[in-house]
Amino acid sequence: MVQKKGRISELLKYPAIFFIVVICYMIWRICMDQVPELVVKLIMAVGIAMCFIVSGIILKRSSSHGEIDADTVMKLVIITGIIMRIGYMLLTPCDLRGHDMKEFEINSRGHATYILNIVENGSLPDSNRSQLYQQPFFYLLGGGVSWIVNKLLNCSDVFYIVDAAKTISCAASCMMLMLSEKMCNMLGLGKKGKLAAVTLTAFVPALFLACRVNCDALAGLFLTLAFMYTIRWRNDPSWKNTVILAFVYGCGVMTKISVAVMALFTLIVFIAKLVGVIRKKERSSCVCIMLKYLVFGMISLPLGLWYSVRNFIKFQQPLTYVPAPGETSSLFTGDHSLLGRFLFPNIKTMFERPYIHLKRDYNMFEYSVKTACFGEFKYDIPSVISILLEWAGYVLAVCVLASVVKIIIREFTAKKNGRKPEWSMLITIAVCGVFCASLLVFYYRFPYTCSMDFRYMLFLVAPGAVVLARYCELCKAQWFRNTVRGSLAVFVLSSCTMFIWAL
Repeated sequence: MVQKKGRISELLKYPAIFFIVVICYMIWRICMDQVPELVVKLIMAVGIAMCFIVSGIILKRSSSHGEIDADTVMKLVIITGIIMRIGYMLLTPCDLRGHDMKEFEINSRGHATYILNIVENGSLPDSNRSQLYQQPFFYLLGGGVSWIVNKLLNCSDVFYIVDAAKTISCAASCMMLMLSEKMCNMLGLGKKGKLAAVTLTAFVPALFLACRVNCDALAGLFLTLAFMYTIRWRNDPSWKNTVILAFVYGCGVMTKISVAVMALFTLIVFIAKLVGVIRKKERSSCVCIMLKYLVFGMISLPLGLWYSVRNFIKFQQPLTYVPAPGETSSLFTGDHSLLGRFLFPNIKTMFERPYIHLKRDYNMFEYSVKTACFGEFKYDIPSVISILLEWAGYVLAVCVLASVVKIIIREFTAKKNGRKPEWSMLITIAVCGVFCASLLVFYYRFPYTCSMDFRYMLFLVAPGAVVLARYCELCKAQWFRNTVRGSLAVFVLSSCTMFIWAL
């Protein structure tokens, strides 16, 4: 009974965070004329400072007893990350640091038009121009929440009808942070490793910036769920896990087609499970597994593909359609060498400026790290803060790549050293590798600066942090652990400072 209550309370955390996000948004809308933005910044700063101070006290006291209380500190870190996300959402209107919003009109072609069609007309867009080709799940959820919120607030202003949809992205970003703790448990990290991984996930600025009106954060959430539930299904292929995984994929692909990339991992797990059952020659188990696959397909395929089929019939739009700006666009990078675009960053520009240049930058590594820290935007803050954040980001990114290589080598030589390979880490690295390969192919097919934005890579944050933390647990080199620890401290402090200052 106690265990069941614990599972229920664990599940209730996710709808609870959604309601907290929406309630905070409504309170801000009611009070925004009377409460200056400075007050919200002050509340954020005080809340974060309190969490840091309490965390420091807990770590100091518990370490003196021989073992740190990482679980309590981790909860405080998650609270701090949620404060940053909600604060960013509240103080950043949907037309600031957004992408492809276009005009706030029902006959335009951006994200705003998509939301307005759903809320005001009760229908999907009757066009696939610009952003109107996108899968509809985010817009349906955002439109539904916006309709309720603005009815309660008696507001019909088109700006706020669109603006309220960002609550979905904020809630998704918060849930990704909460799931990072479960991912650490699932992949077998120790207490210190979990704390490090969750801390990095909490303060990557791209996950604050994702609290905007588009589907990136929600797609990242479904990718995370698909990864975690595939592992859970591998360990327990029950009907419950099969149905949940089917709905995750159906809703995920209905959010963004790129979520289907994770299906390759799930397919391999499905095939391996079927082969295992066939080898055992258990006829009833084989029939049961096949039935589960059939039900999985019957749920996930119609949910995920109905809008793509609708657009194919209505507009002859290919299933993998993405509108390309064309070679005459100032964002085009196809005239640069493949080595320059994919392998060797421009060291001069890395030192020259912290923010990306939309019309000049073309290297994927450099662009991804910079947009993970700042998005495709510039900020009016002291340059020392942004430079510290940028370079801490570069060091951590290099440490993640080094951890990937070291763990692969370690696990492939495990049998020689008389131990079993740590398959959970190899699986995580393989999944992230396939996802990265899909991003490289995407940038190759669409050679534009916007194709490299880290907003398409949000899923990689938590598993990347887990791999880094795991190697820190295994690594005997004190200098490596100190480098990660120092870079993480700089990254966290500069991330919080910058994104409270810039709001």
